[in-house]
Amino acid sequence: MQLYVLRHGETDWNVQGRLQGTSDVPLNARGIEQAQRAARSLRGVLSPQAIIVSSPLERALATATAVAQAAGVSVETDPRLIERAYGVWEGLTEEERAVRDPEEHERWRDRKEPAIEGY
Repeated sequence: MQLYVLRHGETDWNVQGRLQGTSDVPLNARGIEQAQRAARSLRGVLSPQAIIVSSPLERALATATAVAQAAGVSVETDPRLIERAYGVWEGLTEEERAVRDPEEHERWRDRKEPAIEGY
């Protein structure tokens, strides 16, 4: 058995440095092209028995769907693959998080678990 893990293509929030979490942000034009490039790369590698499982979030599902269509298989979604929630930090840039929650932002930068409102 072989396992391939593929991250979703780019979104506008990726470009802007915004924390996405469970916010359902779609792929931008570059992200769509990245998904199509990944699909072309994996088309000859995936067998007709391949199983593609994706987060149901639009950015991940669109990426997985591009690959699945190229390989001639279907996509299953699994909510356990949804990115973690970031509460009130979702949609904020690093600078905005630092201003809003300086102590928790510092914990985040130190790779410790911050206490985020709504999370």
